[in-house]
Amino acid sequence: MAFFEVFIPAGGTTSVNVTLTIEAPSWIAALKSGLQKIGDQGNTIKNIMVDIKEDKSIHVSHPKSGRVFKIKEISAEEAAKKGEQAQAAPKPAPKPEAKVPTAPEPAPKPQPKPEPKPAPKPQPKPEPKPAPKPQPKPEPKPAPKPQPKPEPKPAPKPQPKPEPKPAPKPQPKPEPKPAPKPQPKPAPVQSEANQGKITREITTTNLPEITEKIGRDEKYEEFNAEEVLAEVFEKVMDLYLMSREEAIDFIMDLTLDKVKAEAGSIVIADINAGDMYFATARGPVAEQVVKFRMPMGQGIVGFSVQEGVGLAVSEVNKDPRFFKDISDKTGFETRSLLCAPLETQGRCFGAIELVNKTGSDRFSQQELNVVLFLGAKLAEYMLSIE
Repeated sequence: MAFFEVFIPAGGTTSVNVTLTIEAPSWIAALKSGLQKIGDQGNTIKNIMVDIKEDKSIHVSHPKSGRVFKIKEISAEEAAKKGEQAQAAPKPAPKPEAKVPTAPEPAPKPQPKPEPKPAPKPQPKPEPKPAPKPQPKPEPKPAPKPQPKPEPKPAPKPQPKPEPKPAPKPQPKPEPKPAPKPQPKPAPVQSEANQGKITREITTTNLPEITEKIGRDEKYEEFNAEEVLAEVFEKVMDLYLMSREEAIDFIMDLTLDKVKAEAGSIVIADINAGDMYFATARGPVAEQVVKFRMPMGQGIVGFSVQEGVGLAVSEVNKDPRFFKDISDKTGFETRSLLCAPLETQGRCFGAIELVNKTGSDRFSQQELNVVLFLGAKLAEYMLSIE
């Protein structure tokens, strides 16, 4: 675990610049933890441009939002000192509310005394009513004549009983359907941020704001992503006429034809083994590269596979967290790197990796967009043949 100072610019859910000191296993994990801390998760670290500077700081540019994050590894002593500075910073005391004097209430006016009511006048006594006259008694009514008894109705004839219906024939039981074959689960995606517990987060929003220019200097290159995508759109339809190995090789060659690089490879996540292997490779040390296997989540390409994130990283050799094992064993120096996941419908099968941009020190956002498209098309093909 290491300490990182993470600068998060205004935008998303925050309207002010924020600087956090976070203990995490990597700079990517520190950035993700910082964004979660301020409630700004979303797609902020999807398809990013990463530049390693001379002072070892990492500038992460997000082209979609235009935000640039700065991450720098610091010592435990620096982290503790920054935490003390943040805690010692005085907070402004709340101003007491001024009480407004209230005017005294006016005394109640005296009510006039009610006038006495006059005594009621005596009422005259009512005259007695005359007694009612006796009514004559009614004459007795004659007794009713006896009615003749009705003749008895004949008993109803018995109805014939209905014939019993034949019992229904037993229906044959339907044959049990075969249980569906279990679909292979995608490679276990476990974020690099979860490989170690974030044990300490020190908020240092009172630090001075960053004044120097951060992020990537704009370099306009002659690369038209729209034209390239139009060219490859029809070509990728031929994938469904190929075998799996042929399709992987076809995408590798098409990628290097459109985005020039010294070397390239396609890594596939092995669900059963829990690691990644090189399905194909191009370049000076391709025969050596295909013999390697890498732990899941290892290095920049492993992060791309686990998180489904496209990255274009410049000056990789300045970052001590870069997985140098393959470069050291093959003697092939890695300066710039582009990774695009093979992702579709929430499944990630692997990644396309390009190493060392030809004629430049870094890959562009337009080139990353093209490789992301090719990666998605290869993923769709691989999902269709499962």
